[in-house]
Amino acid sequence: MSKFLIWSDIHEEFEDFDLSAPSPEGVDALLVAGDIWTKGRSVKKLERIAAWAGVPVIATAGNHDYYGDNIMKSDQRMARQAEESAYDIRFLNPGTTQVNDVRIIGATLWTDYRLRCPTGDNWIVRNACQTVMNDHKRIRWGFGSFRPVSADDLAGIHLQHKTYIAGKLAEPHDGPTLVMTHHAPSGQSVKYRSTEELHDHAYASNLDDMILDTQPDYWIHGHTHNPESYQIGVTKVLANPKGYPGDNPDFNKMKIFDIGRPEHDVEGPCP
Repeated sequence: MSKFLIWSDIHEEFEDFDLSAPSPEGVDALLVAGDIWTKGRSVKKLERIAAWAGVPVIATAGNHDYYGDNIMKSDQRMARQAEESAYDIRFLNPGTTQVNDVRIIGATLWTDYRLRCPTGDNWIVRNACQTVMNDHKRIRWGFGSFRPVSADDLAGIHLQHKTYIAGKLAEPHDGPTLVMTHHAPSGQSVKYRSTEELHDHAYASNLDDMILDTQPDYWIHGHTHNPESYQIGVTKVLANPKGYPGDNPDFNKMKIFDIGRPEHDVEGPCP
């Protein structure tokens, strides 16, 4: 049985993350599901967190981690800085690692823009998201390019990340499996939002069938700034985001959860 802290959306571009309290004892790793800082510099913030936690820090990137930079260059920089760090920082985008017997598969995931339009032409949705989401103003695409990233670009990365995750889930593993993405894998994570909001498609994809088919033990995500705890088949979907300053009063950076108990209980209060 392994114990993890799970965080997401700590958004250090707005304020320094409070690490004044001692880190909890008996934790095996700290998982951060994206939106750490900006401009592909997030590993520098993760080093401060790793020094506090004293355990491996496993992270993937969120959309904000690319703000002010080129998406490919940021990925390369974060992967290189994690590899060269004096701390045990593992950047998965996509990637797979293991803590004790727990397999952890990570990727940003992005979105296919088909949350509520599974078939047919979804150009209206993509256009709406491209108009509303700051991703398409703050993130650049292509080496040496200043072109803003498009919805088509991000849908292409989504397909790559989804294919990677599905491929890894198809591989046998003798132990629990946990998937960590920034974007949400199910519409259940945006159920609090109006079904009329087309840009909900930028927050989640409908991967419920894939989850039911592959049955990972856990799926952790961020991005929505709302705490989550629900089941898709045997899979427990969890989110513990800090969000923007004052965004989520229920955020608990000391929340610990176990992998290995049949009931998949979460330690401590779960929103």
